[in-house]
Amino acid sequence: MSLTGGLSGGLSGGVDEGGSGGTSDSHLFQLYVQTDNVGTSADNQFTVPLSGASTYNFDWKTSDGQSGTHTVSTDLTITFPSAGQYVVYIGGVNKTFPRIMFNNGGDKSKLLVIANWGNIEWVTFFGSFFGCDALTQVTTGPVISDSVQNFVNTFRECTSLSSLNMNAFDYMPNLSGIGAIVKDSAMTELIIGNMDLSNATAVNESFMDMPNLASITNATTPAASLTNVAQLCRNSPNLDLDVSLMDWTDVTNANNMMAGSAFSNLNYNKLLLALADHPVLQNGVTLHAGTAQYNLGEPEASRKRLIDAFGWTIIDGGRIDGGVP
Repeated sequence: MSLTGGLSGGLSGGVDEGGSGGTSDSHLFQLYVQTDNVGTSADNQFTVPLSGASTYNFDWKTSDGQSGTHTVSTDLTITFPSAGQYVVYIGGVNKTFPRIMFNNGGDKSKLLVIANWGNIEWVTFFGSFFGCDALTQVTTGPVISDSVQNFVNTFRECTSLSSLNMNAFDYMPNLSGIGAIVKDSAMTELIIGNMDLSNATAVNESFMDMPNLASITNATTPAASLTNVAQLCRNSPNLDLDVSLMDWTDVTNANNMMAGSAFSNLNYNKLLLALADHPVLQNGVTLHAGTAQYNLGEPEASRKRLIDAFGWTIIDGGRIDGGVP
């Protein structure tokens, strides 16, 4: 794929993780954009969406040779000589660019590729790429995620993104939640890998309404601070997620967790057996296990304990005969 302004490559053969065209721009956040896709700016423009709640001071340049410095929290609109495909570079030495926020608006449909995260010290990814329906590739390269607080709605409704690898986000001690992180996307492959969920409190709707997703590779386990797993896999008809390794101690909301999913008898039994070993659970939780069924013996006994001792309401496919699979 050729880019207007003389820079070529990087898309048809996959994202260049070290910076486009082999240049020394690997320290910069890099976006491939198509200016004449539908958006709020003109057909020869691209608007970098910022947050009025954040402070910015960053350098930028483009593949057609433009450059500048942006020091305010209002959006940055770049005008190109003609409509086409360009690369936008953001960053600089000792600069500040804490977040980008399409949040289902603006020029969301003009973003094609996130080619490099750069040396940006990210603070939040809340709503960052929500609604970016033309986004097809996200770099697996390194990212500075130490200060990231929120991944809610980050890649929600990215309907052209078939694969996402979150392995690089391996240290996020301040992360509070990933609710709806990929909700309503069309991806067939999701690799959580080493993504740091150790302090996440909410994962609600994270994998909801994903018709093509059948598995999540190397799904990590949130720590004991987890409270909200509501609608986790709701209406994802091919997804059978093992949630037995999560710490359920503080969970208060599991409404519709597996409704409309492929949650299996096997994984439901594993969950019930895991819950049987929890000495402390919250009272009055509603657990939705979809149509999954439980076995006689220990799974049934654990289910009864949840209802009798903790007042849980459990929705499932009922009991089946036989031993634990």
